[in-house]
Amino acid sequence: MPMANVINQNYEQQLEWHAINWRVVTAMINNLRQRIYRASATGDLKKVRNLQKLMMKSRANHLLAIRKVTQVNRGKHTAGVDNQVINDHKGREHLYKLLSQTTSEKVYPVKRVYIAKKNGKKRPLGIPTILDRCRQAIVKSALEPYWEAKFEPVSYGFRPGRSAHDAIQKIFCIARARGTRHWVLDADIKGAFDNIDHNFLIKKIGGFPERNMIKQWLQAGVLEHGNYIPNVAGTPQGGIISPLLANIALHGMETLLGIQYWKNGTPKQGQPYAVVRYADDFVVFGKSREECETAKIKLQIWLAQRELALSEEKTSIKHLKEGFDFLGFNIRHYDNRHRKRGYILLTKPSKESMKRYKQQMRMTWKGIIGMPTQEGIRQLNAKIIGWCNYYRIN
Repeated sequence: MPMANVINQNYEQQLEWHAINWRVVTAMINNLRQRIYRASATGDLKKVRNLQKLMMKSRANHLLAIRKVTQVNRGKHTAGVDNQVINDHKGREHLYKLLSQTTSEKVYPVKRVYIAKKNGKKRPLGIPTILDRCRQAIVKSALEPYWEAKFEPVSYGFRPGRSAHDAIQKIFCIARARGTRHWVLDADIKGAFDNIDHNFLIKKIGGFPERNMIKQWLQAGVLEHGNYIPNVAGTPQGGIISPLLANIALHGMETLLGIQYWKNGTPKQGQPYAVVRYADDFVVFGKSREECETAKIKLQIWLAQRELALSEEKTSIKHLKEGFDFLGFNIRHYDNRHRKRGYILLTKPSKESMKRYKQQMRMTWKGIIGMPTQEGIRQLNAKIIGWCNYYRIN
């Protein structure tokens, strides 16, 4: 069957999953995403909305969403409250037909599960049903490129083509640069994903065609041990669209702090602050402790509009000579009289990261006792290589 027919056929027609050319499907969606991005960048809102509607109806978008949810994503074998998972092509073809129904179909509560955090505590996740995950992926493809054209360049978390390494590299450039921004507001937002105000978020999304569907997802509630818990705030971690919604809610920090750019994207000279944000973790560089205190007060007011707050226990102001931890790294100025600036900047794994890694290796070592030597070495190497790959940029 020709690829155009596979993509453009009616839902009622028989779909042959094995016949789909995913390179063509991906290229079609990437092209449409780029068109939305360009329209957003030029301020053509009418064109943006028309293209977003086209994306929502796109058969290629539906196919790609199903593939991501049921074949690519790590949570593909995790069921929602309906206890359904899709493991074969027949199930995917049936799911493709289900998506023909209106997007106002019933939204199910999310299933509460817990995963271990690095500090030993448990992080609650809300797992939507497979169908809702597919719909979220469809909506995300329409919403994300519009906001990618708006997002600040210093935001690195959960964005296409960006990583934690990019955030650390940006921090390194700021801390190394000539100047006096050697004070750092190391900030932590208390329960950002769990407390974002729904009304604020929906208002910020604006006239997006599927804003009502997003509102339903936000208010769907949680099912835990058979008990239904209403969701009055926050965007549950575990949903495909949740990280994007969090980034939308936290967009605007640079504007708040008066940071400006030239048309070519270069920051203007003499800026009082520099910001680097990775999801709900961020740092603000200032010229003095007083300036960082002022930034903290501004941010507290700004976050309160979103029903968010800084964690007083985890938020601090430090000089670069003291150093600070961010995304598992420690960034610090060390005195060095042989350098013109009188210091050397080092970026290295934080003490806490080293401690956690040693604990993980001890647990892995205990777990391989009695295993064949080759399998034990394989498991140890996987841990070592993973750790080295993350910290190799120091």
